[in-house]
Amino acid sequence: MRYDEFPRRITYEIVKHYGTYRNAKDELNIEIKRKPYVLSASNERKRKPHKWNDEKIRSELKKAVTKYSTTSSTQLSKKGYRNLVDAVRRHYGTWNAGLVAFGYEVAYEYRSPDDNLSKEETKERVLNALASGIKPTRGALEKEIRGLKRSIEFNFEGINGLKEYCGFCAISDKPSEYKEPKTYRPKLSTAEGIKREIIRMWYIGAPMNYTYVKKKRCHLLEAVNKHIGSWKHAVESIGINYSEVTKQGSTNVLSECGTEFEEVFAELLTELNYKYIREGEGIDEVIPDFKLKPDFILPNWRWIDCKLSEWSDIRETIIRYHEEEPNGITIVYLRGRNHRIERGRKWKYEHISVYQFTKQLPKERQQYYESILRNIERRADEGAVAI
Repeated sequence: MRYDEFPRRITYEIVKHYGTYRNAKDELNIEIKRKPYVLSASNERKRKPHKWNDEKIRSELKKAVTKYSTTSSTQLSKKGYRNLVDAVRRHYGTWNAGLVAFGYEVAYEYRSPDDNLSKEETKERVLNALASGIKPTRGALEKEIRGLKRSIEFNFEGINGLKEYCGFCAISDKPSEYKEPKTYRPKLSTAEGIKREIIRMWYIGAPMNYTYVKKKRCHLLEAVNKHIGSWKHAVESIGINYSEVTKQGSTNVLSECGTEFEEVFAELLTELNYKYIREGEGIDEVIPDFKLKPDFILPNWRWIDCKLSEWSDIRETIIRYHEEEPNGITIVYLRGRNHRIERGRKWKYEHISVYQFTKQLPKERQQYYESILRNIERRADEGAVAI
């Protein structure tokens, strides 16, 4: 007899005295003979094989991710999507490779120490490590990222393959080759260095009228007088119409505020332990014909530009920057809503208030920087009204 065919009072006693029905049979030396089950053509289950193709995987993956708001294979397996997870792994080698193929973010999960990182996982972890301040040397990165050494050999066949895939040419194979990013300092000892500094001032929109330069950049004017002759001649030598410079007048408040804001933001990044390059200084030594001059370049090749307001017109800047394929573009603004947001459809960028950075500081230092920034903001508002 089957266990479920006994009356309830009997099953109760079986469990009470023997624990399980099998234990009871063993104790009482009872052998139950079963008739062999023959599968005939009439009772054979008719079921079509379950075919998983790209279309079906895409459809089921979308349903699963939408329903449970996760791309974790472990979580989806527990929720009843084990067949889907197995199908993705059969078709794409790994779960994360399948996620990338269908346009989903990679989900990091626990893995065996013997598992290799995928190429996309390796790239993301390397760039994140560089952004956090890890030195761009193989030794420092392998110490920070578990399994990176295996991935370099398995996925990239060496450090050069990793550098090419990550788009970060400064990753070094030897710690001794690493050089700290250069702090920008104008070279005013030669005519060419002076012209380069004037070009930089024009590019960033700094005031260039004689009155301002004599008051705020007297060392530059002294160098001009020594190596070129006059401020007007220096400006015109780089192809700028001097009348355009004089139109700025001596009270170009918005330009002054923009320059001050950039300087304060540089100090803020330094205090937050960011490493950066100012105005693309030295990049042309690594990348020939590099002409763009973003305000800041981080070690992970992310570009940052400073703007006085959230509503500044940046469309042309974003399009021009995207042509050089940086690893992301960030626009930091002074005036506007205090938030952080991703913008753009085709030309994507991050739009972030400078006060999202100051809040990362200790309270005393936060108050110090915000006091300076509020003062610049107030003067910029007054300058905009005057215009």
